[in-house]
Amino acid sequence: MSAWKEPVRICIPTNVNATTSQVQNGVTLALNDRVLLMAQFAASQNGIWYVQSVAPPNVTLARAPDAAVLGDFIPGMSVCVGPEGTLYANTEWVLTSTGTDHIFKQRMFGPAKAPTVHASEQPGANAGEQIRNAILALPCTGGVVDARGITGNVEVTAPIVVDRPVTLLIGAATYTAKASASSPPTFADPMFDIQPNTTHCGSSRPNFTVVGLDPYASTFTTTIENGALFQLTGNFTGTIGRGRAVFVVEQMTLDGGNSGTAVVSGSTMVRTPSFPTIDFQDGLIRIEHNAIQNFGGTAIDLGDSVYVYRIHGNQFKLNASSVHIGLYGDGSIKENWFFQAPYSSSSGPTLTLLGPSVRVVNNYFFRAGIGDTVAEPDILLVPSSDKGTGRQAGGYSWILDNRFASERENFNKDRVRIKIRGRSGGAEDLTTVGGPLMVRGNLFLGGARVIASVSASTNVVTVTLKTAGVSDKPTQGLVAGDWVTITGVNQPQFNGVFKVTEVTDATFKYALTTPDASASGGVVTSAETFAIELDNPGFLHDISQNTFVNYANLIKDTQSRVDAIYGGSTFSDNHVVPPLGGGYREFVNEGREFTVTRPRPGSALDVVNGDARQVETRYLINRVHKSEQLGAWLKNGGIVVTPGEADPFGTTRAFKLTLGGTTNSQYIRSPVDIVNPSGALPTGTRLFITFWARIPAGSTPDPSSPDISTMVVALRDITDNTTAGNLFTVNLGHQWKKYKLVSNGIISGHTYSLLFYPGFYDRLRGEVAVCFPQVSEIDADYLPSEDTAGSVYDKTAGSRFEQAAVFTAIKTSRRAGTSAPGVSLGEPSELGTDGSVALVDGSTQVAGTIELTTGTADTSSSGSVIVTFVGSDYATGNAPVVIATLADGDAAWAATAQARISASSSGSFKVAWATNGAALATETTYRINYHVLA
Repeated sequence: MSAWKEPVRICIPTNVNATTSQVQNGVTLALNDRVLLMAQFAASQNGIWYVQSVAPPNVTLARAPDAAVLGDFIPGMSVCVGPEGTLYANTEWVLTSTGTDHIFKQRMFGPAKAPTVHASEQPGANAGEQIRNAILALPCTGGVVDARGITGNVEVTAPIVVDRPVTLLIGAATYTAKASASSPPTFADPMFDIQPNTTHCGSSRPNFTVVGLDPYASTFTTTIENGALFQLTGNFTGTIGRGRAVFVVEQMTLDGGNSGTAVVSGSTMVRTPSFPTIDFQDGLIRIEHNAIQNFGGTAIDLGDSVYVYRIHGNQFKLNASSVHIGLYGDGSIKENWFFQAPYSSSSGPTLTLLGPSVRVVNNYFFRAGIGDTVAEPDILLVPSSDKGTGRQAGGYSWILDNRFASERENFNKDRVRIKIRGRSGGAEDLTTVGGPLMVRGNLFLGGARVIASVSASTNVVTVTLKTAGVSDKPTQGLVAGDWVTITGVNQPQFNGVFKVTEVTDATFKYALTTPDASASGGVVTSAETFAIELDNPGFLHDISQNTFVNYANLIKDTQSRVDAIYGGSTFSDNHVVPPLGGGYREFVNEGREFTVTRPRPGSALDVVNGDARQVETRYLINRVHKSEQLGAWLKNGGIVVTPGEADPFGTTRAFKLTLGGTTNSQYIRSPVDIVNPSGALPTGTRLFITFWARIPAGSTPDPSSPDISTMVVALRDITDNTTAGNLFTVNLGHQWKKYKLVSNGIISGHTYSLLFYPGFYDRLRGEVAVCFPQVSEIDADYLPSEDTAGSVYDKTAGSRFEQAAVFTAIKTSRRAGTSAPGVSLGEPSELGTDGSVALVDGSTQVAGTIELTTGTADTSSSGSVIVTFVGSDYATGNAPVVIATLADGDAAWAATAQARISASSSGSFKVAWATNGAALATETTYRINYHVLA
């Protein structure tokens, strides 16, 4: 007999007769309502009564069957009052008296401890029935079911319904869900059926917590195909609070029964059917510190109704699939150990994640065997939009600081670690856009197999792999036609990258023209594997600070191009240890959605330096049309382009861009020619976009012409109508500043344009100043021509376009028998009083160094030097191309200083120099190197 009675709807705090008014304590009573009388003049009449009949406006009360005779009134008997009533709603009352007078007192501060029922003391044919009866013995406000008295191997043959808050304590026992021996049989599927509490029970929550002694002592297992240990059923909305734990399981072994010769297909640990079968949007599922193993289906299958979950510190072992998170899941998978089962066609990914905010942190992913034939990934992200709500999922995922182990990896080149692969209505969908993916700080280890021996005969090499302690089929996943990398063999001719021609369980062959020989040692890796596969378009992916080992290809980027609001993904600061003996590729398909910074040694990519700098080049190519005629660019939205602004070089060839104040999306645009002048650029080429910009001089932040402190720059793919990540925002100041941007890879054959948006798309007023834009595949500086009319784009200009290129580290050459040219100042006063110019000894008409010596006063911040050729070295043909660059004398030039060739003929050339700042120091030497390219 339980001390806790079923709850009552209300208490009646006044003396009443057996036939009394239907309205009591502000509530209209209905047939069979239970009430607590606790203020009767005759205390023997206090107790639990129920409405036996209704004859409005009156009701007739009778003693409740569970509190009808004196033996039912045991001191400590307790009862809960529901949420209704003017007085005493949501309270608990306890019988404090003995004898025939029944005195009830309210628990003012709640029970001293939760009510506890010992399952071993309850009736029942098996452990399952004992636990269910123990749950029924608790009040609807719940309590503790202590099942630690049940030990050994026990059975559960029917679902155990959990319909109130219960903490279940499990001892040293193994509970097996199975079919009963009755006819027809019953099945414990699920073992625990968790349902919301539908009774009048105050603030009761349908929480269910299972706590074992430890995973080695406390076990739940199932022998039922497609059976579940736990299932949530019904509508939980309104009965729980956001983030309140509703289902918790800790310190248990949870076994799907699929081990050894036993095959239990489809078994699952916890199952939450999809909406509307269950509505569970605000509750928390917490699964921590368990051993979860041998499930023939998905061990943890959380449907679309589960929003919040924590899966922490568990050991997942030999499951067909470990975790599936539905459409709206928002939670974390942290510090787990995953040892995936090789279950052939029934196996899926270790983790399948749809939900929008998933954090996968500090986990260890491990394969069950080298002989595993499954090609599913460790983590599958599934963009999806087939839920009928118009919403989509598959992103906002953080995959941080995990280890993707290699000990059991085989040669299957389709078996990746992380994959984005869309589904729609059960079918493959490669068009739905996935959310942002952050992959940081992970360790990706590719498989490597140890070579036992190598032999060559008749130009065919046979490689035998080690099997002892590894696998009886170490070549698993390798097929004829695959490429492998071999290194470390003691005969060097056998090391390299080779195409496999034949495969057995422990050997493979490849062709090589070589004398018959034998060798040993070394390892072999796949030359075609990749760690991450991106099949669906996505938002801004961030793949950085990871370590990739033994991967020839890091990312298979087969995602389609998307609209301008997408793209711009980042690949940066990753450490790569490629298969020994070979390099690696960051991207299988050029990585056109990614901006790459600092690729590691061995990369197939060129190093991209995002900082503005001067570099050596024999030629300069500017692919933007009319770089000094911005007024001729296409204008959109009322923008006004005004020439004559002062530029950084002391002339007035900058342009003011003034927004028209009538519409948004105001910009200027010019074509970018990726075919001329040096031939069509290949797909994947990255372009350097440079320009000078500032807030115009005299611009004031007043309402009629406010400052614009930013500008948006876009390299737009006109063919695809997208920027594909080539959309940049730069901050402007009142001083001229040079900007350099690096684009993503272009697509050969497409048409491109360069666009400047003053401010942002939605700005209506304001102004910026811009000059000398350049788009080039060469990372070299552009200096404007002296032609004040500006230069028109010239497809034939080639290496002489705009007359200037800057070298920073050119070394002057010396040619015996070549005369030194003459040198003179353009204006004698430029170097100040008694200033002079001369050539450094050894200078020739091919290359040399000009030394400027400033005078005692009145030096300038700019000037020029004329070098006159002697004889007829350059008297025939076109004028030579001359390169000039600044060099230090006994003083360094200012960081802003520049030198350029301002004029060139067959008889002489003129070098213009400028500090772009203060005048030269007095009584000091400065130097300028020159190099003549005839």
